[in-house]
Amino acid sequence: MNDDKLPPEGRLTDEQRARIRAALLAAADEPVRPQRPWLVAVAAAAAVAVLVAGIAMATLSLSGDDEGAPVLSGGPESTSAPPTEPTETESTAFLEPGLKSSCDQEARAFLEDATQAGAVSYAGGNTYLYTAHRKWLICDDWAATDGGPPTVLATHPLDGPVTQDLFLISQNYSMDPAGGAQFFAGGDLIDGVSSIRYAFPTGDEVEATITDTMWSMVYLLPEPPDRGWTEPVKVAVTLTDGTDKEYFLTELDLCAQVNHGC
Repeated sequence: MNDDKLPPEGRLTDEQRARIRAALLAAADEPVRPQRPWLVAVAAAAAVAVLVAGIAMATLSLSGDDEGAPVLSGGPESTSAPPTEPTETESTAFLEPGLKSSCDQEARAFLEDATQAGAVSYAGGNTYLYTAHRKWLICDDWAATDGGPPTVLATHPLDGPVTQDLFLISQNYSMDPAGGAQFFAGGDLIDGVSSIRYAFPTGDEVEATITDTMWSMVYLLPEPPDRGWTEPVKVAVTLTDGTDKEYFLTELDLCAQVNHGC
């Protein structure tokens, strides 16, 4: 009979334990070539692990039932923890203030082949004019500074009629409690218009900026209004011939964005 064969009850003999102990000591004392410190520790641990694994496999092979199915030494009462599911982390990487590429992407989602035709910068963001296929739209990136999408207004035909739809307002509220609120409007340059002025129920009046390509009006509040305005926002449009047009904006006239809610 071979002396190395394990006894039926699955226990190691004193001689077998002595041989295994000698092998472990020899592996630990074996000289190792100079390497990075962390590699030396890994190599030594791996050598010991191989021998320990061999002992464990031998023990398992003799601890099963009559059909040879291995049973862990802990048995059915084993307290080994099950593997945990990976958790998802909320992404915080999105936009930096004034990142123009965010508006480029949003504008092209509503106007194919849209290209920038003008821009107006202000403290807190930028308003961009895009044109394509004889149409234009406005995108503003203020709402993107806290991680949301920029704001896109509806498309309009180039050289279209001067109607109230051109002066509708988009209102936005920052996700940051200290970010306040934004009310803005803008559009392609309107021939025959010399000034555009907005009068808000707060008592503030804001003169639109008019460049050689576009116009833009931005009204920033340090805190959102406590409630919806019951009075309209008045828009006074002065033409180059000295005449005025006046529009009154209420309710949905103050929610002009097309790519996210108010």
